[in-house]
Amino acid sequence: MPQEQPTAKNLALSLQKLSPTELQIVADALAAFQKAPIDKYRFLTDFWGITVEEETQGRWRGHLPIRPQILNRQHIVHGGATYTLADSLMGYAVWRRYQGTMACVTVEIKMTYVAPGRGEELVAEVEVLRAGQTLAYTECRVLDNTGRLVAVATGTFYVWDPSQPLPD
Repeated sequence: MPQEQPTAKNLALSLQKLSPTELQIVADALAAFQKAPIDKYRFLTDFWGITVEEETQGRWRGHLPIRPQILNRQHIVHGGATYTLADSLMGYAVWRRYQGTMACVTVEIKMTYVAPGRGEELVAEVEVLRAGQTLAYTECRVLDNTGRLVAVATGTFYVWDPSQPLPD
């Protein structure tokens, strides 16, 4: 059965049925969509509220607020959200290592989960360990807001001149 085309009236009726928590998730999604025309490739990180800051020269820290939309059935952070935080931060750190002049994509990530993600936020700490002409190697530690280690990841990123097409 085809899905009914959304209208303002249908959306308003649906919104009236949502709980306050569900309304907050809709508000978060709407805020990310409104930002999308400016920063159209970052919807997921904007929706989840991921922020980035430089901790020290060449080391980066990212924050992921723990919100209902990233929890699994056990009410802990879904492993995919932890992975996305690490991947996003490692990629950002590589991009910044090349002063934003090179493009990069993930080639490989190895992630080990060591504790459930709980609390107010997850914090990713990233360092680029090696940056070559075409490959960069990174390390990421994901902690909860109490400082407990949640996951450890390493990542390899392919780097190229963005004026050239990405090779197949």
